[in-house]
Amino acid sequence: MTPPLILARSLVLSRCDGAGRPSAVREGQQKIPKLCKRCIEIQGISWYLVFKKTHLTYATDDRAGDRLKGMAMKGNPVRSDGPRALCALLLCGLTLSPLAMAGTPTLNGDPVTVSFLETTYPPVTDTVTANPGGAQIVGNPMPTDPQTNIGEQILQTGENVTLQNLQIVFNLNGNGGSYTGSDPGCAGSPGCYLWGGTADDSRFQFSNLSFGTPNTILQNVSVTPQNVFGVQLLDVTATSFVIEFGSAGILRLTNGDPGTGTITMDLQTEVLAVPEPATWVSLLGGVMFLVWRRSRAA
Repeated sequence: MTPPLILARSLVLSRCDGAGRPSAVREGQQKIPKLCKRCIEIQGISWYLVFKKTHLTYATDDRAGDRLKGMAMKGNPVRSDGPRALCALLLCGLTLSPLAMAGTPTLNGDPVTVSFLETTYPPVTDTVTANPGGAQIVGNPMPTDPQTNIGEQILQTGENVTLQNLQIVFNLNGNGGSYTGSDPGCAGSPGCYLWGGTADDSRFQFSNLSFGTPNTILQNVSVTPQNVFGVQLLDVTATSFVIEFGSAGILRLTNGDPGTGTITMDLQTEVLAVPEPATWVSLLGGVMFLVWRRSRAA
């Protein structure tokens, strides 16, 4: 299939505003026949692409856009040879190449390694597949629940771990020893209990995170505890992170009985700016296109 870059004779580049509309070439782009238009993002900058049926043009700011708009509306060709035009062609090829277009990052459908770690206890590990529809790890599982090492050996009834989209949720019980830490959330009445018998470094490691799209890595994790105080996020890498809860306090019920808590982890991803193979094909096509235009102008 011939790349769209070779077929397009005219291109307008403009930054997009917050609503996803172009900030330049406003009226002009609405009245000129075009093959396609879209807002895309390249390395954190939004651009507005318009392919028209004649002439190669580009705009990267309002002032340039207004100038090109007026010329294009009058039917005048706009010459744009040189590095800036080549840059525009490269942006076009990078954006429209099937190999370079990334989908929406998600954990769904991908295997994730979940490990329970504690200094005085052997590691317990499971590999689960993230998906909507229920917890992947269930404490003291029933026959109809997923059968996992962590669920059978570590978690109690009512505790579970759910992985879906870009979110991991851990529901835990606070029926361990008394919390003696200093977190203000546990100060006063009713106070807090620990997850285990004593304060320790019990933690989950989530690793082999791939997000289903090329060149996508973990950038950070937003942790939102509910009725859990003193949770720590540790060791965030491109494909893994650790959440420690062994020394955290879990709020008691108002009558002093053990309560429950939730730790919600929202994963934030980043797409690496790595050239895909089709980018180099687009580069070659752009060079050939410029050579062809120059030969016609000669």
